[in-house]
Amino acid sequence: MATLFVPGIAWSREWRGIDDLPKRFAPGWGGACVRFPERDIRVAVQFLQTGRLQLARETWPAGLAAHCTCPAGAVVLGWVMGRPPVARLRGRMVSPGQLFIALPSDGFQLVALQGLVFFWLAVERDTLERHTQTLWGGELKPSQRLALNDADRLPRVWTQTLAMGLRHPGALTQPGTALALEDQLLEALLRSIVPGSDHGAGAPAQRHRALQRAVAYLEVHAGEPVTLTQLCRAVGSSARPLELAFRECFDLTPKSYLQLRRLCKARGDLRSLDPAATTVTEIATRWGFFHLGRFAQDYRRLFGESPRETLYRRSQPARSVTVVKAGPRPQPAA
Repeated sequence: MATLFVPGIAWSREWRGIDDLPKRFAPGWGGACVRFPERDIRVAVQFLQTGRLQLARETWPAGLAAHCTCPAGAVVLGWVMGRPPVARLRGRMVSPGQLFIALPSDGFQLVALQGLVFFWLAVERDTLERHTQTLWGGELKPSQRLALNDADRLPRVWTQTLAMGLRHPGALTQPGTALALEDQLLEALLRSIVPGSDHGAGAPAQRHRALQRAVAYLEVHAGEPVTLTQLCRAVGSSARPLELAFRECFDLTPKSYLQLRRLCKARGDLRSLDPAATTVTEIATRWGFFHLGRFAQDYRRLFGESPRETLYRRSQPARSVTVVKAGPRPQPAA
């Protein structure tokens, strides 16, 4: 299947002079820097690319201004971090943590009033629309300017993802791994800009039927690192009613349920595969864990040992974690 971008690209670069700046920082982008600081500049960029999205973290000096045109077929979502007043976007002041959306036909102009960090995600438009419909039950309009609910969490997640891509660019070419990474990035974004709500929660019977379909789907796809977006799409439910159903029956969110499942699957591989032929990193990314430090912490918390200890001590009995079958929670007597 054709994709918007060429997958498997990841790099980190730094430029320290006006003459060193490239005409474009990433594939598919256009535009140019139109104003520069009086002194020598320092621009640093970390970048990764899968088949359906690009992710970048850019560091700009005060006084730098640029006109940017977005890749054709992509929607760009970005925000800046720094001390206010931090930047002007299309002539309007931008607050730190304020999300903006741009289409290829729009382009945008960004002026750094202070030194800033600029995060952006360019994602295939159809992919973004599918995720938004699945997780929200609605759409994300290009004219919207939204504030992040948690101004710290999303930059942290995206920074960790960039670090993983830079260390293991080959993982970005593996279709299953890339799909899981794309889903996690977009889930983190959409959940960071939409407050929790009971809107669209559905009736209890509808939620329970969705839960039954979800558990059945996971059993059929036991050997795959299923993401929340995939699960919602497969059972025909948006994220909110499915989350309520999982809480009612398991006291877990779907995300926690899926993480427990993936941790157990990773442990199975760590116990069964030859350490001379595989690594902890390969097994972790195969099961959708891209932040390896967090994976190791969660794994130790659940199993009482590190992933490496499991891989090199496969003869020990497994400590299992059982997730019970779906069923309605007993209601107290009236």
